[in-house]
Amino acid sequence: MEDGGEENPNEWPAVSKVVHDCQIYYQNKFPITTTLAWLAYGLRGKELANREFTFINAWGKWYRFQFIKHPSDLMNALKILSPIKIDLGPVYKIPRTRTDTRKTAAANFRNRDEKRAVKHELVFDIDIDVYDDVRSCCQGPQICQECWKFMAIACEIMERTLREDLQLKHILWTFSGRRGIHAWVCDESVRSSSSNQRLKILNAIQKVKSPKDWFNVNFSTDLPHPIKRALNIIKPHFVDIVEKQGLLTTHIDIFMKLLPGAIRTAVEIIFKSCTTPLQKWKVFVAFIQYLNTKAKEKCFLVEMFMLYTCYPKIDGGVSMQINHLLGAPFSVHAKTEKIGIAFDPKKVWHFDLAKVPTVHSLTVQLSDRTPEDNMMVLFYQNAIEVFELFVKEMVVARKRQKAEKIEDQENSTVNSERTQALSITNKTRGSLCLVGRPSTRTPPEEDVRTPGVPKNSAEHAVLELRALRMKFIPKLTTMFPPSKIHPKYRSVNCIKTPTTTPSMIPSIKYSVISEAPPVASPSSSKLATEKIIRLREISRKASLISQVPPVATPSATKLITKKITPPEKISHKT
Repeated sequence: MEDGGEENPNEWPAVSKVVHDCQIYYQNKFPITTTLAWLAYGLRGKELANREFTFINAWGKWYRFQFIKHPSDLMNALKILSPIKIDLGPVYKIPRTRTDTRKTAAANFRNRDEKRAVKHELVFDIDIDVYDDVRSCCQGPQICQECWKFMAIACEIMERTLREDLQLKHILWTFSGRRGIHAWVCDESVRSSSSNQRLKILNAIQKVKSPKDWFNVNFSTDLPHPIKRALNIIKPHFVDIVEKQGLLTTHIDIFMKLLPGAIRTAVEIIFKSCTTPLQKWKVFVAFIQYLNTKAKEKCFLVEMFMLYTCYPKIDGGVSMQINHLLGAPFSVHAKTEKIGIAFDPKKVWHFDLAKVPTVHSLTVQLSDRTPEDNMMVLFYQNAIEVFELFVKEMVVARKRQKAEKIEDQENSTVNSERTQALSITNKTRGSLCLVGRPSTRTPPEEDVRTPGVPKNSAEHAVLELRALRMKFIPKLTTMFPPSKIHPKYRSVNCIKTPTTTPSMIPSIKYSVISEAPPVASPSSSKLATEKIIRLREISRKASLISQVPPVATPSATKLITKKITPPEKISHKT
């Protein structure tokens, strides 16, 4: 969709040249694949499909709410719309259109939650024109290598703060192409943060709302660790900044207003004998050191002035707003025609603004009119390598986090199922009933391994049978109902025999186990065996006597008497 901007026929020749150069650049040099891999975050295009792209053409027309699902879609948009600049917006819950921004639509109000922005990188924008009150080499959006020292110090302080204090890992640094630098924080924990959460992070980094507030901070007796770290970064370069920017000559009025009344009067008198900014700074440092030797409380005016001059000055609106539009890395800046390239924060002090490529320089190189060892071309290639390395490390880390999250979920599921199974087992172990009468005692399975019990003893067999009972009784009860079991297998005495060994256990019916006594000693098993033998012999004798006829001949009586004579080993007992 289009917003603003009108075509001026007088500008057509110059504009047509820029449009032609941008078309060649975006179709041949722009890192489309790497950019889309970065914005997909290893999720196979799920987030990319809901990411807003905004294209701005040479006449200032804006094409908002463009959504890309595939690299070919981006290529087609670049060919059709012929943009100069590409801006990146947030990730929406569902893709939006221009009509969704009209508040008068009732349907939009009902679906407002579904079409809201849910994710965006936490971006820190630092512009050089905010340092106009402490620099004299340039003003406004203009930037030179001397101005870059402020950017380098801000980058180094921010890099240390984000990584060490906030434990953030995936940070992409880019030059905007005109007047500042951008820090794209791509960690998942901050991309989905709300505006209030982003404000808290911003306040934690900035420390004060305005640079002038540094002179109102009460540091008491010592400085906090983040402030000490920032001062250690500033001090090696501050004397050079004072001398090159003329801090205590050009901007002397601003400096004097920041000092307390009594100290201001003394400093004005001291400065009358100094001519250069460096002399004034050395005298001022010596004067504050002298005051610290006499005063009870330490004075931190030297440190406050360093922080006021060089501490990062961040554009809070860009960082807080989740739906903010910002120029994409390697996009062309419409006003300077320079490429917004990525750079390594470890090499920020070696960043050369003169080597930042323009879209025309890259177009000329593609037409073979510039050698491949051209400084701008090499600078651009190094920036592409930095960007590709960042995206590769971030995607790998993102996939690793996703795999670890899935593994943790699986482990928690297994642990919960295991805990649930153990709780069910503990409940059913005490409530299981045996076939026949209920058991009054349910020994645990560990009783089988009770020390001191002989392995082949009857007691060992009983304990092992009870362990098997807990495992197999539910299945056997279903397979063999009690009504179908022969009565002789329900005899109590079968389990008391001392000849019962673990090798015989599989052949014993499960109904016998239900009537097993708690403990079977060897002596009781022996008495039970003798009783069984006596009962069997008496039963056999009774059955033979019942078969004798009423009248018996002597021969028959003799034969029967001979037949029923009991064995010698039990004759004395009968």
